[in-house]
Amino acid sequence: MSNRVAQPFVTHLIWLILFFAILLLVTACQPDLSGSVRKLALGQGSIIKPWVVTIEFNPGNHCLITGTKRDPTKCTKGKGFCVKRAESIEWRSKPENIGYELFFDPIQGQPLKSDGHGVLRRKIDPDAPIANYKYSIVGEGCAPDGTNTHDPHIRVDK
Repeated sequence: MSNRVAQPFVTHLIWLILFFAILLLVTACQPDLSGSVRKLALGQGSIIKPWVVTIEFNPGNHCLITGTKRDPTKCTKGKGFCVKRAESIEWRSKPENIGYELFFDPIQGQPLKSDGHGVLRRKIDPDAPIANYKYSIVGEGCAPDGTNTHDPHIRVDK
C-alpha cells in the first residue's frame, strides 16, 4: 500500500479500536441489578461491592435518625431492599463520623458497632433463612427506646 492509502486506513483502525475499548470499559463497570450481586470486572478477577445503606441523622441531635437511603435491588420474591446470603452490606452515617449500633439477627455477631468514621460492614449469614427482617439502628450513647430507634427492613434473598 502506498503511504497515502495506508494513513486513512490506520486512522480508522485506531478509532475503531478506541471505540470498542471504551465500550468494553463502560459495560464492565455497570452494576448488575437483576440480582443482588454487583461485580466490577478488572482483568482476570472481579470485585464484589457491598450494598450501601446511608443512615441519615439529624445534624443537631445524633439520637434522632431521619431515615435511610439504600442501593436499588431486585428481589426474587417480594419487594424492598434484598441482599443474598453471604453478601456484604455497608452502612454509612450522614453526616459522617456519627457512631451507631445495629441489632440484626441474620448478620453474624450482635450488637454491631460502627467504626470511628460512621461505617459498618458485615456479611449476611450464609445460613440465614430467606425472609423479611426488621433491624434496629440506635445512635451511639442513645437510649434504645421508641423515640431514638429507627427500624428499617431488609429481605434476605437466595
